Amino acid sequence: RIRQGDTPYRVLLREAEESGLEVATQGSGSAVYVSRIEDLEEMGHGPSSGWMYAVNGTYYRKSADALIL
Repeated sequence: RIRQGDTPYRVLLREAEESGLEVATQGSGSAVYVSRIEDLEEMGHGPSSGWMYAVNGTYYRKSADALIL
């Protein structure tokens, strides 16, 4: 359910709230970083593990709150 002005981060927070999932972040706005969703956290599966996002199969290297969908 994408709304006008949504970012991947806003969609994540809305869906997590509706599902009762806990999301931990660092920073804000164009510098927000998702560090944990429930018990899956950055570095939890090795030094290169962490949360990434993709839109229509394309991964972006900027904050999930900096890309307007």
